[in-house]
Amino acid sequence: IQSAYRGFKTRKEMKAAGEDLPDLKAADVAAATIKIQSAYKGFKTRKVLKEQEEKRELIKQKELKTRQASRGKIEVKPQQITKPVQKVIEKEEPKEVASSF
Repeated sequence: IQSAYRGFKTRKEMKAAGEDLPDLKAADVAAATIKIQSAYKGFKTRKVLKEQEEKRELIKQKELKTRQASRGKIEVKPQQITKPVQKVIEKEEPKEVASSF
C-alpha cells in the first residue's frame, strides 16, 4: 500500500513540477533500453556458463578420483566423491536464455 501511495505521490509531484516521463518511443530511450537489456542478457548468459563449467569441473574431479582409486593410487571413500557432485546435479538445470525482443 505504501509503495503504491509513494508512486502516486511522486507522479503527482512530477506533474506539478512540469516534469514528464520520457517518451518510450524516442530513439535515445530505445537505444538505452536495448543497451540495458543486452547487458542483462550477457550477465545471465555468463552466469549460466559459469554454473555449467563448475558442474563439468566437479564431474572431471570425480572421474579422476574414481580412476585413481581404481588404479590403487589413492584410497577414496564413496562419500568423498558423490557429495559435491550431487549438490551440483541437484541444482536445477539452467534453461536457455530466451530473447525478450
